[in-house]
Amino acid sequence: MLLSGSLNNYLYKDYFENTKALSLAGLVTVLNVIFVAPAVAPISKKFGKKESASVALLFSAVAYFLLYFIPVKNAYLFVGLNFIANLGYMLFNFMLWAFVTDVIDYQEYRTEVREDGTVYSAYSFMRKIGQAIAGAVGGVALQVAGYVAKAPQQTAEVASNIRNLATLIPAIAYLIVFLILAFGYPMTKEAITEVQAELERRRTGK
Repeated sequence: MLLSGSLNNYLYKDYFENTKALSLAGLVTVLNVIFVAPAVAPISKKFGKKESASVALLFSAVAYFLLYFIPVKNAYLFVGLNFIANLGYMLFNFMLWAFVTDVIDYQEYRTEVREDGTVYSAYSFMRKIGQAIAGAVGGVALQVAGYVAKAPQQTAEVASNIRNLATLIPAIAYLIVFLILAFGYPMTKEAITEVQAELERRRTGK
């Protein structure tokens, strides 16, 4: 998402040739938070965190694939569609921290040792690594697109390449995370209930 965000600066400037829409895109990101935040708790409680986040990521992946295959020429229409596409990702992003709590419980369930600080610090460290990689890869992505830094204007081909990368990268990334979460992450709603019940039994001795 960070990589996609950095490419958006060039997407609106070179592809849409509309820098005002870039400011609107930043505002829309805030609206994503406002729309999604109140829905996180009831959705996760009803369907489960893994289940809800998986569907949310698949939704965003499909939406970005559509943005990739159906080129949108109007910058403001793209902003609106981008808002819809990011709803799923935003839901997943909110749930990530709750996933960490489940992992801590699962570790205690497996090892009978609770290490909140270790797990949280490892998670925070990996996020920082991801942020650093995203910053470095952003420049590589522009090189792949053929971007010329000092050119007064990018060619139509380069602008199109930037659009392709700005939509295809999140589409592929969200699809990969969906597959990992849906088929590799074991903490279903039922599994979490079982783990928490066992931990409660150990603590109370019942």
